[in-house]
Amino acid sequence: MNNELKNFLANYTPLVAETAVWGDLSLEITFYLAEEMPPLPLVTSVRAIVLQGDQVVVVRESEDSYHIFPGGQRAENESVMETLERELMEETGWSIKNPIYFGFAHFRHLSPEMPGYPFPYPDFFQLCYAAETDQYYPDKQVLEAYVLESFLTPISEAKKLNIDKSQKMLLDTAYQIVAKTKH
Repeated sequence: MNNELKNFLANYTPLVAETAVWGDLSLEITFYLAEEMPPLPLVTSVRAIVLQGDQVVVVRESEDSYHIFPGGQRAENESVMETLERELMEETGWSIKNPIYFGFAHFRHLSPEMPGYPFPYPDFFQLCYAAETDQYYPDKQVLEAYVLESFLTPISEAKKLNIDKSQKMLLDTAYQIVAKTKH
């Protein structure tokens, strides 16, 4: 890790860390609460926990695999907010209001760089937002291999689903952030 990145991360305390395996990639993922964004050239995607009162939007990926952190890859010349709005619409059918940036996920590759790997290596980031639902447009949702459906469910029920521990912690954080804006 270069010194600039080390210095940036030294300003923040990790919220939660975990390892993940995505196909042939092994990664260490660390989530941080932050007001400052990491260097944009290293940001590959933008995600949000989308709330409606005491409910959260859940995305079902397979029979028993879910996530509560929809979003995705930044397109060339697309702003962070444009990416967030587009990706949430595609994955969930929801437009959002009041998006609040609350931190980032730092990904560090634990496996060797694969030939032709198109993303920053060995470190990259995802930006983390909390947002509220606005309008639902089911015809704009793009169902595919990683998005079989999306639905609103009570937060207490979402926590019972097969989702990562880190997502459960981020859900609590996002809910608190949105609740603060209501007061």
